[in-house]
Amino acid sequence: MFSRPKTTTFVAAAEPIDVNEKYLVRCMEIKDEGVSKFADPADGDPPHNLRWVFRLHRLDKTPVLNVDGDVYEHHDYTSNRTGKSKAKTAKARLWIEALLGRPVEDGEIDDNLPNVLKDKAAVCLFEEKEVERDDGEGYTKLKILRLSPFSGMSRPQSKPEPKPEPKPEPVAAGKADLPW
Repeated sequence: MFSRPKTTTFVAAAEPIDVNEKYLVRCMEIKDEGVSKFADPADGDPPHNLRWVFRLHRLDKTPVLNVDGDVYEHHDYTSNRTGKSKAKTAKARLWIEALLGRPVEDGEIDDNLPNVLKDKAAVCLFEEKEVERDDGEGYTKLKILRLSPFSGMSRPQSKPEPKPEPKPEPVAAGKADLPW
């Protein structure tokens, strides 16, 4: 009788996301949204859209809140393609490697990978992109520009404390070493 809405409810961040700042993202879910609308009908194995759901935190691990006071969730998309060549690496593979903190082998990419990536964290840079809806109206969308591995440090990086200078061992002075 009724058709399901094709959009999801979006809850905005309480404060604007600064595209000049790095954030921590924690992968909460990866969901297959079906065959891409850009897929070639002749393709025997058409690409699917994957929706990645990330919770957003500042580098000091304090959560970025949404207007409801909950941790802000950012939704972004890739295809399910994970290929790698000398010239280009698929965005999904780059995100997988950033979340795992290491390169992956083709044999590691399987149906269980979304479960392996759940709760993994990465450092994120955002960008604002001008996009157009199906009705032709344009708007600005926040998109992930790059994910980088997160080292898991408990606090933001700071300069290491300098090592103290070694103290010279006392040496008995000989008669020739004395000034008188």
